[in-house]
Amino acid sequence: MRTLIVSTVGTSALTNQSTDDEKALLRRTANDTETGLAADVRGPLTSLVSRLVARLEGAKVNGARELSAELNGILAHYQGDPFRGRGDHHVLLTTDTYQCRSIGEAVANWLRANDLSAEARPLDALATNDLHAFRQGVGELIRFCEEDVTGYRERGYRVVFNLVGGFKAVQAYAQSLGMIYADDQIYLFEAPGSPLLHIPRLPITFDLAGVVQAHHAAMRCLALGLPVPEENVAIIPETLLEPLSPVPELSLWGQVAWKKHHRELYGASLLGSPSARVGYGDGFAASCKSLDKDRLVHINHRIDQLAQYQATNGVANPPSLNVHLLRGGPVPDATHEAYAWSDLDAKRLFLRFDGDRVIILRLGAHL
Repeated sequence: MRTLIVSTVGTSALTNQSTDDEKALLRRTANDTETGLAADVRGPLTSLVSRLVARLEGAKVNGARELSAELNGILAHYQGDPFRGRGDHHVLLTTDTYQCRSIGEAVANWLRANDLSAEARPLDALATNDLHAFRQGVGELIRFCEEDVTGYRERGYRVVFNLVGGFKAVQAYAQSLGMIYADDQIYLFEAPGSPLLHIPRLPITFDLAGVVQAHHAAMRCLALGLPVPEENVAIIPETLLEPLSPVPELSLWGQVAWKKHHRELYGASLLGSPSARVGYGDGFAASCKSLDKDRLVHINHRIDQLAQYQATNGVANPPSLNVHLLRGGPVPDATHEAYAWSDLDAKRLFLRFDGDRVIILRLGAHL
């Protein structure tokens, strides 16, 4: 059976082969992105990283295992023989820092040089020096699990999480998610010759669908970053809420529950608006009446985006939504349009602004 191996990536491959002075430079710049590197360190750091990365990429199997915790776990899984991994695919999860991305690419290059399929996947905002940014990055990690990992599983892949490398904070969240999304998780102790430790998938299921169904209106707003009445938050199970956040916010398990099950709700019917600043015209529901499940999901997601567009006073306007002025008056009462979807028959949402509210008048054909 083909296997998807997801490896968390850290920077030990850099620090383990550097001098004390070089370690000081690496520590100083550990959380910097490539564009955020200060001018006085850019040259020395990039030169240092390039040298250390080149040594890793040119290493044979035993040397690679010594230099890279990530490759140590992967090669232990293959019993030291990369040939056993033919047909598998590797995803190296990195933070968006310069150092971690460099190691992720180096590990991917080593795997590709040994005829294995591999890609480095940076997760935006997954920095460990800023709690708010880190939580955003955890959201990206959940999205990766729900969309990418689930997609591989649906195509018949077995899923293994390799947690030998990576930052401890990232490992902790990845291990929790692995209990749900992975068939197996692997870990190695640092002692030479230690056996590969396997952490199997939990043999239980959670009624996350029922929880989302019962609290979908409040959870939808929390997932979108919109305000929720205190009394609606109070009845959500505590494990789905982040206890350390000063404002109501979904916890890791709350985000997992929403990501896994909100599409079922979105495909069942046209949901009510999550925001008082987004309203429906009299003909909107009727124009959506004959939509199939997939198109209903699109519509409910566009309503979410309109709510965020309004909450940010027009700043959040992604290409998939694209609210823009409707010129020439082709649709009575409509002043603007937004994309509903651009594939198939390319439908549009026709809108009217009323003070600080936007009214969705109807779904119609692309003009």
